[in-house]
Amino acid sequence: SGHTLIFEATAKPVVKPELDSWDVQVGSFSQSENAIGLRDKLRKKGYKAFVESTKVNGKTTWRVRVGPEIKRETAQELAGKLKTEEKLPAGVYRHE
Repeated sequence: SGHTLIFEATAKPVVKPELDSWDVQVGSFSQSENAIGLRDKLRKKGYKAFVESTKVNGKTTWRVRVGPEIKRETAQELAGKLKTEEKLPAGVYRHE
């Protein structure tokens, strides 16, 4: 019927952008206690804070993040609020 189907040969499935979610990272610590302290402080203020650990150059680092947010714009607004009201360095990252 004249229709040609084109398949992409990709190793991973194509994820639609609207399925992504976003976190605001507000700190990175070498001590888990420091990360948990910041997380708890933010939770008391009503933020959806969590800690995730990652390995950087063989050393474990604990990241404090707030989120996830479905829209990147919402995460960016949240980052602005955290910078202004909590005086925290805030960056927006894709939620893993």
